[in-house]
Amino acid sequence: MNLIPDAPTRERTSYFWSCLTLQDDCPFFSSADPNLYYFGITLLSLYMGFVLMILADLKFYWSVDHLQRQIDYYVNLVRKKVKQVQSDQRRLMSTQERTENQLKRSEECKHMVTGIRGALATGDPQQLNALTAYFVDTRPLNKNTWNATRRCPQTDSSDWFS
Repeated sequence: MNLIPDAPTRERTSYFWSCLTLQDDCPFFSSADPNLYYFGITLLSLYMGFVLMILADLKFYWSVDHLQRQIDYYVNLVRKKVKQVQSDQRRLMSTQERTENQLKRSEECKHMVTGIRGALATGDPQQLNALTAYFVDTRPLNKNTWNATRRCPQTDSSDWFS
């Protein structure tokens, strides 16, 4: 039970809103005390300074964020290029190894052809049989070795003297 009657309430705006909307109720616009006017201008400049500092910080952090994104982009680009270079290097090494194997094989074949020519020139079948033993496969087959079907083997030297 309420013994005190309700006082009539009057809708009143705040001083902050009055000053923000530049109404006459703002205490800083009082002609009675001009110091309040200067105090209001000082407060307004402080608030504007804070707002400017916040905006400058935001702009700084946005630029730092953009810089970080650029750094990430270039780091990823360098990683991608390094992977491409490593892949090219591996491909070059395998090509170089195949070239070296081919060169070695070519030297062996050149030596063999020279030996066969010498044996044919002398007409000695024993020398020729020793040379043709080269064409018998003793190595395991893989993609880099020459097998008997690639070499066209001739194991019987009598075919060459006929």
